[in-house]
Amino acid sequence: MSIDDENSVLIELIQTQPILYDLRAEGFCNKRKKQEVWEKVNSEWNEKRIVPTDVESTKARWKNLRATYGRNKKKLPSGSSSSDAIVWPLFSAMRWIDKYEVDRAQLSSQVSEDIDVFRYESDQDENDYGLEGAGTSAPKPKKKKRKSTECTALVDYIQKTNIEINAEERANQDRHADEGSENFHFAMDIAHTLDRLPYEKQKEKKRRIMNIVYEDDI
Repeated sequence: MSIDDENSVLIELIQTQPILYDLRAEGFCNKRKKQEVWEKVNSEWNEKRIVPTDVESTKARWKNLRATYGRNKKKLPSGSSSSDAIVWPLFSAMRWIDKYEVDRAQLSSQVSEDIDVFRYESDQDENDYGLEGAGTSAPKPKKKKRKSTECTALVDYIQKTNIEINAEERANQDRHADEGSENFHFAMDIAHTLDRLPYEKQKEKKRRIMNIVYEDDI
């Protein structure tokens, strides 16, 4: 199996584990749970490889793949397809990650000036798990706590934003559904007719219309 084939398998394995890249995934900030998932991915990847590797090497490989994809993506002219000016053979295999990228410029003012999503997805795992059993210097636990807090704040913001967007989309869908109904257009015709009448006649006709509409419920 070639290096590109190995990397392709790893990309596919990671794609099945949203907790490793999707900030909206349940448990994204749970470092222990993510470590368990990394171990699972590493084990499955080793089954496909000739020479086994450890979890940290697997994380490093993914980090390198993502960085390479990012560099190649910047070379792609705006509006171009992945086949234009891209020679990295795994570029297309990484395209799915685009919708999980977070615009740091948009988030920084809302959450933190130094938020870096890559840190949460790679360095966080390395540093946090590297701390266990590696000594008891005071700054390190503090750094771990800060990372955990920032990660939670980032995820909360993303989820809140997503909820607001979804709510707006549902409202728009409901509005468009109403506008497309026969009753909506019927009511609009009546409204336009009423608008042309004197105010007192409008009140009288509206009262009579309401009586007719609700007479079966009385």
